[in-house]
Amino acid sequence: SQEEAAKPPPVPHGFNFSVTATLYGILSIRIPMGRPPPSADLIGVPLLAPTYMFGLAYQRRFEARNDGGSETKIPVIAVVSANARDYAVKLVDTPVVDEVKCYHLALAPLRKPKDNRLRELWVGESDYLPRKAVVAGNFTLAPLVDVPWTIDFSVAGATPFIRRESAGATLYLAHRKVVRDATIVFEDVRESGAAMAYDRPLISSDATDTTLTEPNP
Repeated sequence: SQEEAAKPPPVPHGFNFSVTATLYGILSIRIPMGRPPPSADLIGVPLLAPTYMFGLAYQRRFEARNDGGSETKIPVIAVVSANARDYAVKLVDTPVVDEVKCYHLALAPLRKPKDNRLRELWVGESDYLPRKAVVAGNFTLAPLVDVPWTIDFSVAGATPFIRRESAGATLYLAHRKVVRDATIVFEDVRESGAAMAYDRPLISSDATDTTLTEPNP
């Protein structure tokens, strides 16, 4: 963060003490004593895939080639739609985002507002892929879940990727730590030749209480 760069955290001094106990001569338990040293990163390292879509679903475009090199498309047999909607959607305007004309949508959750976190969405008019979103809370830990975040997407190979996540308010962390203008950036993201899973974090959201992950949709 900018605050960490301006004022690096102090280097802890002194001795490290621990207590070791042996149970029944077989099992040894080592317990560190004293306060643990502060983390170098104030909000933690996010462990998630850049293809996480915040509950959005999009139709991936697959193309196959036969031996002659001509393109063939998989035929559409049927289209299935669900009647139970998660949001009430309203068209706000049609701005241009990153040189792409988009639909700007306002979303109001109809149920489970903490799970259905989308509040605004910008999708391309030609491909309906997300270019930008505003979510009510991010990740699974406070205070990140209590402030709005702006999500900027990039599209590569007809697949949207998270480019940047920016907090819309100051984060007040434990032990009087304050983070302003928190931003998480994905760099050098590109599509591989294999099909990619999307809308999934890299690890389970309950892996640890201090890990920054997105909830499983």
